[in-house]
Amino acid sequence: MGSGVVHPAFPEQLATAKVNQNKAKKTPKREHCLSCLFPSVIIVILLLALPAFIFSFRDMLWRREVVTDIPKCAFGCNRTFETPPLLLISFDGFRADYFTRNLTPTLKHLFECGVTAPHMISSFPSITFPNHYSIVTGLYPGYHGIIDNALFGVDADHAGEDAPYADKKVIHPRVNGGWYGGEPIWNTAHKAGKKSAVSFWPGSEVVIQGLRPDYWQKYDAEKDNKLRIDEIINYLNLPSPERPDFYTFYYENPDGAGHEFGTDSPEVNEALEYVDSLVIYLLKRLDEEGLLGCINIVFVSDHGMENLKQSPEFHANLASVMDTYPFNLTAVSSTIGHVYVEKEEVLPGKSLLDNFRVCRGGHPFAAWTRQDIPRRYHYTSKRAGSLIFESEPGSKFFEWVVVI
Repeated sequence: MGSGVVHPAFPEQLATAKVNQNKAKKTPKREHCLSCLFPSVIIVILLLALPAFIFSFRDMLWRREVVTDIPKCAFGCNRTFETPPLLLISFDGFRADYFTRNLTPTLKHLFECGVTAPHMISSFPSITFPNHYSIVTGLYPGYHGIIDNALFGVDADHAGEDAPYADKKVIHPRVNGGWYGGEPIWNTAHKAGKKSAVSFWPGSEVVIQGLRPDYWQKYDAEKDNKLRIDEIINYLNLPSPERPDFYTFYYENPDGAGHEFGTDSPEVNEALEYVDSLVIYLLKRLDEEGLLGCINIVFVSDHGMENLKQSPEFHANLASVMDTYPFNLTAVSSTIGHVYVEKEEVLPGKSLLDNFRVCRGGHPFAAWTRQDIPRRYHYTSKRAGSLIFESEPGSKFFEWVVVI
């Protein structure tokens, strides 16, 4: 995922070639390395079937030893369900072309057993929190309100779109329910008399519309993923009145490895192998319990990823594109840039962009006022900022937070 903490404001710095050399060491802040702009992949597998797998452990990574194919994609179900359970799984930052590396044969096998699409187009902006909440609501980020991995508002309880600029600050989207618009699918399930068990999905920890999933837990990156899969099996084995009908499973890789080491790194390849081993373990456990033919599984990802270009002309700091600005402002950057200005009123014939040396639609940066951003982005929410900056794939605008 994106950063899990609120970053304090710090002086702007030029994003340069040194931020991503694909070295085997962590960079200070993952968002500074890569843009998450490639299409991501969606796989829909219905009434799954899977061969037997043998797996082993080495260096904390589950390695495939043997994958035995079978001629048919069919497994039995020794349980009775009024409605087949649905399990939604997200592997964060799984770029569509990662499949061409031949490191995820289990998922490839599921392609053959189910229904798949070659890619999907992420919502704008292509980053973790907005897109995961879009997946479970069917709404664009500009409509459901989680417009980025960092938000600008009064506090964790109040967005305060119309509050004075001086009362606002940068907030991480692990905010409370007042920020979340729309209806997540676990609420829809509740209203239909169904139960849900949601594991780490963005938005699932807070009360939305007065509701939470029936079973939920706070995000814990250190929690063992085998244990999380075993918890799903335990839920499926509950008596019918207590058993959930809808499940989610979120895993933060290969996104984390890509941000820290680059998309072409050995660490990303290891993360892909680990993802495949998680699928092996899940399907093995389902098969052991006689559930594999009972359950529908949907695999998704929220966005892809691209390496940051190394040429300095593809990067800019805020001062290099802005003249002296007449108002106070806060600039927040992720895959796109948001500028929140103290006063949006301008004289007739003038624009808030007049003080910026960036062309609307220019190269490699484009800038719009919130009112003028292309309609295809569905991004006119006040929460998005007074100005929105977009860079071409592989480029980076100003650093995380700049206050002027």
